[in-house]
Amino acid sequence: MEDTNHLWNQEARWTEHFNEVRNRPAPETEPDIQEAEEDLDVVTTPPTKEEIIRAIKSLRNNKAPGPDFLNAELFKSDPLLAAEILLPLLTTAWNKKEIPEDWNEGVIIKIPKKGTLSDCNNWRGITLLSIPSKVLAKIVINRISSAVDGKLREEQAGFRQECWRMIESDLCKLSSFHTKSLRKIARIFWPRYISNEDLLEQCQQETMETIIIRRRWRWIGHVLRKEQDAIPRVAVQWRPEGHRKRGRPKTTWRRTVEAEAAAMGQSWGTLRMLAQDREQWKEFVAALIAYGKKGIFVIIIITATFTTTTTTSSTTTTTTTTTTTTTTTTTTTTTTTTTTTTTTTTTTTTTTTTTTTTTTTTTTTTTTTTTTTTNTTTTTNNNNNNNNNNNNNNNNNNNNNNNNNKKKKKKKKKKKKKKKKKKKKKNKNKKKKKKNKNKNKNKNKNKNKNKKKKKNLNKSKNNNKKDKKKKKKKK
Repeated sequence: MEDTNHLWNQEARWTEHFNEVRNRPAPETEPDIQEAEEDLDVVTTPPTKEEIIRAIKSLRNNKAPGPDFLNAELFKSDPLLAAEILLPLLTTAWNKKEIPEDWNEGVIIKIPKKGTLSDCNNWRGITLLSIPSKVLAKIVINRISSAVDGKLREEQAGFRQECWRMIESDLCKLSSFHTKSLRKIARIFWPRYISNEDLLEQCQQETMETIIIRRRWRWIGHVLRKEQDAIPRVAVQWRPEGHRKRGRPKTTWRRTVEAEAAAMGQSWGTLRMLAQDREQWKEFVAALIAYGKKGIFVIIIITATFTTTTTTSSTTTTTTTTTTTTTTTTTTTTTTTTTTTTTTTTTTTTTTTTTTTTTTTTTTTTTTTTTTTTNTTTTTNNNNNNNNNNNNNNNNNNNNNNNNNKKKKKKKKKKKKKKKKKKKKKNKNKKKKKKNKNKNKNKNKNKNKNKKKKKNLNKSKNNNKKDKKKKKKKK
């Protein structure tokens, strides 16, 4: 009786708590909601069979059913049949503007949160609804979302899609699913054996890691080409104030992107310049993917020249500014891109002076002296050669360091192997010595036992002889 009373009291307390949470009183002041200026372009006709099938296919698997005990897998096993059954029910509910009473009921399941569990506020309630009601809700959301997204304010951007960093466990799951599906498509089953690398070459596919990196950087290039006021571009470069809370992960999506760019020697400023040219950005992404593969060395040289001219009636001055950025990575391919601009030519009857950084041509006649300046700017090869020489020197130093490190590692491995062999020999010798000692001990024990037996036999023989002699004397 006490147990039943205790359970009844618990149920009564839970019902009271969830009634307070769910059924809160109405606000004292009614909200001032203005009427819409324009009606949204939303379909208001009853749901069609195609929409029901699409909603059924989008249901999640392995989820708990509602009070009707009908799982999502039951509907997804045959979406056409399920759509035919649900179509008259949903059309009547849509036309009458009333839903079945069973859809208003749900099973509340409690999940504990932090804090003392004796307090009801430290439990979170989850309501399990029937799946037909979820199908209708998905149809309504699919109709509204396309029309509402364009009308939302910029301040609502935080509640939309987000970027999450790739965890190694998720990457392993995706890559394993990728290879499994390729094996099924190629019909490669046991006992036929093939490695994942050979499988990808045979199917002409890339690894899941390279696919993720390529799509990520393609999206970043699309964002960097947007206007400065665009929300995605502001979010990429935004740095929140303060420190991260204790227990939060140190590596974020932005930090992974910055680490990949730093490996290529790029910053956000150079990335913005690169993103403006699509072909140049594609080359950068290809080099970034090649950097992830081992044993490859890449040199990317990006040169951009900008010329500005100022002309007067008597003199012409030209100034050229060249900006070169070089990035060294680990591939054998070299790519160079140059952008040049040409300036207009000016001629005068008087002598003119020109200052250029590239080339100047002068022509003279007997009547008047004229100077023509064709400022076709050319990229300076000296800087590139110096950079290439520096890169080659750095590469040679890196190769020498790598060779030295490899030699040191080999020596360490040899020493470790020798030590292990010595230890094994010592252990073997110790075991042999122990065995020999045990054998000798056993032999000595057996000898002593045999000696004792012989002594006892001799004693018994002597005693028998003495007894016989005594008997003879008595007779």
